[in-house]
Amino acid sequence: ALENGREYTVALADGRKVTFIYDETRTISRAIKINQVGYLPSGSGNYAYLGAFLGEYGAHDFAFAKTFQVVSSETGEIVLTGQPKLRDKASRCGVVPGKEKEQKAEDRPLINGEDVYELDLNGLKKEGTFFITIPGVGRSWPFRCGVDVYGEAFYVASRGYFHQRCGISLEQPYTQWKRIKCHTDPVYECGY
Repeated sequence: ALENGREYTVALADGRKVTFIYDETRTISRAIKINQVGYLPSGSGNYAYLGAFLGEYGAHDFAFAKTFQVVSSETGEIVLTGQPKLRDKASRCGVVPGKEKEQKAEDRPLINGEDVYELDLNGLKKEGTFFITIPGVGRSWPFRCGVDVYGEAFYVASRGYFHQRCGISLEQPYTQWKRIKCHTDPVYECGY
């Protein structure tokens, strides 16, 4: 666990190094995973996650992380607190059918290599922009909570589907990328 306000230096074997001051409300931790699109304030199933895989060193041990806070990016107000809950302890892939006797658990590949902790955000009912902070870990990227959070993602996906369609021409004013009607001849009907 990092200590708030303390200066740290990370040195690599090649002589390069970086020094930073750890600040729980400013130091981004990629171990805290949020829905980058956002969350609905009336939704259920709103979760963020904590976990990190350290390659040959395995799963990062976050057992020290006993609490998290959701903080308003605009006001700095703490709007929700909770406890990380262990959801998965570095699970491995299932046994290959028919090889149950000879395949040892440690020989099966890791699913993601992380101990995954769940951060329950279902109590977040306010709209706005927020971040999660965990003592000793850092903070998440900012995220939105609001009734319209999926609007832009829906629009982008819908436009993608529209532009990938065949059998229709694409014309203005619906798009700036014009295309003639395609895949129209020959028409083949299958009897099956």
